Amino acid sequence: MRFMADDDNNTEGNLGIGYRKILQGDVILGAHGWLDRRKTDLGSNFNQATIGGEVLSDNFDVRINGYIPLSKAKRHENTNAASNPYLAGSGIFYDTGGSLLEEPQGGLDLEFGARLPVLTEHIDTLHG
Repeated sequence: MRFMADDDNNTEGNLGIGYRKILQGDVILGAHGWLDRRKTDLGSNFNQATIGGEVLSDNFDVRINGYIPLSKAKRHENTNAASNPYLAGSGIFYDTGGSLLEEPQGGLDLEFGARLPVLTEHIDTLHG
């Protein structure tokens, strides 16, 4: 279980389960599944399922995750008059009247890692 909240009224919760098994040759095979729920600062609630798998060893790591939206897009009417530009996150925004669409996004991520032979005399292992 995991829970997150911030000062912009965003909240998020995750409930998941996973399994790992050590195979011959010290290879670890794992799989996991999650149900995620997020409430945005506009009051929208979005749900998604996350599934993934991994193969881990002394010399390499491979992980894959898939994200499946379980909620539909939410449209909000913005009745604010034009405002001054402002920074939020990594963007510059300018509010005008109209509608705003919040939409859940599905996707896939793939991660590769390999053992880096630096600092091995001081630490057990370093993967990058």
